[in-house]
Amino acid sequence: FTDTATTEIYPLSLRGALPIWNLAAERLFGYSIAEALGRPLSIIIPESYRQTHTNAFKRYLRTGEKHVIGKLIQLEGLRKDTTVFPIELSLAAWKSKNTQYFSAMIRDITMRKQYEKKLKHLAVHDGLTGLVNHLEFYHRLEKELNRARRYNSPLSLLMADIDNFKQINDIHGHIAGDKILKK
Repeated sequence: FTDTATTEIYPLSLRGALPIWNLAAERLFGYSIAEALGRPLSIIIPESYRQTHTNAFKRYLRTGEKHVIGKLIQLEGLRKDTTVFPIELSLAAWKSKNTQYFSAMIRDITMRKQYEKKLKHLAVHDGLTGLVNHLEFYHRLEKELNRARRYNSPLSLLMADIDNFKQINDIHGHIAGDKILKK
């Protein structure tokens, strides 16, 4: 598995404008250099994150507390076409003379998130039928048994068995057996 992410550094001015925009940023967010330079950082921040970002930025300037600076965090970015996508972000801050600088390394982790979601699904589902596997079945059964006990309510469990299934595989092959299992 390889992450097809783009990683770049985006310096920011103290007032939150984008003074530098590179080709990687163009590919990642969809804004050309001319469209992005001097624009507020909020053009790449989803609406749901903007107030949190503003508050954190002000708190850092006021107190110098580094809640996320120097840490690798996951959140979401906003593309020009308004699609929101998962990103991994690492922020840095430093002072030179009397000027405060910020930079961010941003990586698109869309493929990683899709892969993680698939792995989580495969961990509890059968790859052939898509049904929950035995571990997930027992987990869900235990949960339902506890709920039935707690609310003193009945619980029914229906089990089905395919007689002579091994013979189906032996005589007709695993492809035929797989088709029967899927049905």
